[in-house]
Amino acid sequence: MEQGHPVTGQILDRARNDLNGARDSRHKASIAATGFGLSALCIADHRRYQPHAQIVERVRATLDWHLNRLPQVHGFFFHFTDVETGARHSGSELSSIDTALLLCGILTARAYFKDAQIRRLATQIYERVDWPWMLNGGKTFSMGWHPESGFLAARWSRYCELMMIYLLAIGSPTHPVAPETWNSFTRPAVHYAGFDYISVLTRCLRISIRRHGTTFGTRAMPTPITLPTPLRPRALTRRSAFRTPNGTASSIGESPRRIMSMAMQFGADHPLLDRWTERLFPARLQAHCLSYRRSVWRFYARCARNGANKPGPLRVCGRLPSSRQLV
Repeated sequence: MEQGHPVTGQILDRARNDLNGARDSRHKASIAATGFGLSALCIADHRRYQPHAQIVERVRATLDWHLNRLPQVHGFFFHFTDVETGARHSGSELSSIDTALLLCGILTARAYFKDAQIRRLATQIYERVDWPWMLNGGKTFSMGWHPESGFLAARWSRYCELMMIYLLAIGSPTHPVAPETWNSFTRPAVHYAGFDYISVLTRCLRISIRRHGTTFGTRAMPTPITLPTPLRPRALTRRSAFRTPNGTASSIGESPRRIMSMAMQFGADHPLLDRWTERLFPARLQAHCLSYRRSVWRFYARCARNGANKPGPLRVCGRLPSSRQLV
């Protein structure tokens, strides 16, 4: 609760973990974080972390403020806002997925708390959302909307966390979409280790290192991925080997194709990879990086090598271990 505003109920997008209960001085709140915060309040009440009356009042205040004070368009909210005023932060988009994450928290609170005001406020927020508007004439939902330029071209059209948007929209009692919309997004099939399942990993890879709630260097790439020309070992000693196309310094997430190429050619424990870690990461992160890259790169070597002795088109199968498990 310490990273949420007592009046607005909004939760900061990120915060330091060494503040001894004080709120971080930054003002950037996230509606997704607020949704998780509402779910956390249900757990806090169940475990009696705070007095019941205090938690109930906090949930009431949060829902009332989001219903009556937080700027919205067709019931959707801007992704990032000022934690104190609710003003749009840094030109962020009106976000379909983050509104859905907020609604999941709101509806969790509605189901958990036996409080008439909470249920009324939560229902009003949910039933206000105009889901067909976010379809923007298509069969799949747009990822968002900007007041300055309109709808984003990107759509939620491939299996991932998008399911919550579709379920909330189909189940809406006021502005539903057709049930057939559920069949509009693709479900890429993957076969791995004798199992068939649906996985977004056929479309993108994400490598991230998390520390204090912050993601360092995350990037998605389309597949199949053609790995770069095999790197010579001496190339790994040059800083230029870790530059992105726009010339900026690379990180573990900004050049994953090179990372995979190195792992597949030289092994996860090659000494040059230790030098790479030392160059790109501050000392406080190097121990975490070492454990993380070894686990992830060994996974790539098993799943993506296809039995070849040199890098070829990458066929990713399986499930990436999470940062939380590895760091």
